[in-house]
Amino acid sequence: MKGLFEHRDYRDFLNDYIESLPRKGRGIKKNLARHLYCQTTHISQVLGKRTNFTLEQGVRAADFIHLTNEEKKYFMILLNLARAGSKGLEDFYEDERVGFVKQRERIKEKLKTQKLLDQTQRSKYYNNWYFSAIHVLVSIPEFSYPQALIDFLPLPDEKILEALSFLVDTGLLEKEGEKYQLGPSGLIKPEVNSDEYKNFLKNWRNQAILSIDRAKTKDHHNTIVISISQEDSDKIEKLIAEFFREVDVLIPESKEENLKVLSIDFFGL
Repeated sequence: MKGLFEHRDYRDFLNDYIESLPRKGRGIKKNLARHLYCQTTHISQVLGKRTNFTLEQGVRAADFIHLTNEEKKYFMILLNLARAGSKGLEDFYEDERVGFVKQRERIKEKLKTQKLLDQTQRSKYYNNWYFSAIHVLVSIPEFSYPQALIDFLPLPDEKILEALSFLVDTGLLEKEGEKYQLGPSGLIKPEVNSDEYKNFLKNWRNQAILSIDRAKTKDHHNTIVISISQEDSDKIEKLIAEFFREVDVLIPESKEENLKVLSIDFFGL
């Protein structure tokens, strides 16, 4: 299907969106009507271009299909364009629409040459555990749509949509139609002992603690407190380093099917 920004009419986009859903969106009109506090017949009339949503209904419809903030702004421009009651007003919103698309294209062109995130972007990425979680989850085909992420992650819808918007803006993800995929930008692993690195470690260790409480059978947590010789301590450090080297070789060839977190701590007091 064509993406939102390729459409000039919000109703064409909604029809394409519904058509792209499993079972061609059976039942979605009823659910959308319930969300907008209106009759299903009103939804059918809007999709048939016999009437329009109110502005309030437009905002709620955008939330219902999980549009990002940027997409919601464009969706509302299209709604205002469709509702325009005069040629002058229609021209005004058409100019706004064209300007919005051109600005977005300029940003996309800039991202094509941007291979690595800047300092501010990296800090934001590593300071929020769910940014990296969503970034990796999208590589798994079943999680390439917003609703799948919303159903899977224990987060408010707004946070997931905010993260998707950030990841697209930085080029870490791309959006094709309603589907997300990995983008052209890359990340440099933060330096050990940097604030970014410490925050990244703390955030995921906190998730490990939550995992202990969930007690899933396939999750593994093991901690021992030991007293050993310096020589054996050095051996364990080498074993850990060798293990991570093997993992680094394994991951690129592995099929994306599950999200897993691997954390190892070996430290002294």
